[in-house]
Amino acid sequence: MYKNLGIQVNFTALGARLFFNRPLGDFTNRTVDLADVLESSADQLIDRLHDAESWKRRFHILDQEIASRMAAARRPADPVVWAWKELVATGGRARIHDLVREVGWSERHFATRFRSEIGLSPKAFARVLRFARAVRLLTNGIAPSLADIAPTCGYYDQAHFIRDFRAFAGTTPTALIASRFPGQAGFRADA
Repeated sequence: MYKNLGIQVNFTALGARLFFNRPLGDFTNRTVDLADVLESSADQLIDRLHDAESWKRRFHILDQEIASRMAAARRPADPVVWAWKELVATGGRARIHDLVREVGWSERHFATRFRSEIGLSPKAFARVLRFARAVRLLTNGIAPSLADIAPTCGYYDQAHFIRDFRAFAGTTPTALIASRFPGQAGFRADA
């Protein structure tokens, strides 16, 4: 219906939780249309973005919508927000046991609440953060030492690093580096 209009918004997990005003566990392993989440306001937002006379105006509309929805959202429990911030700040290196102890909940209750609100268990979220940091270090244009990246990102050893890398990327760190397109513009799928 709306030809040549596309906008991508990248939220943090907490930002997405607030924007959609729903626990991200509701979206785990699902593909959903915006209208299924925002209901009638999705069509109104799409119409307003389409009818805007410039990209500057579209981004202004989008900024207002994001701010409005986040301000009106029910926030997750403070311990979940605190743990999320700790995991992000440490790049996934915070020990889950230490977070649980600080929060004062049982490990099971903590994991259940975190998974419901953020969409992943705390351990899985930490793994994603460590992997994302490793990919950034591997692809920043500086020839990194794989031996240095593993401990920097919180992996116990090289085998742990490679196992997580294969699980998330389906390849080894060395193969990922080799698959870079010239000019750092992305990766080849055949690597």
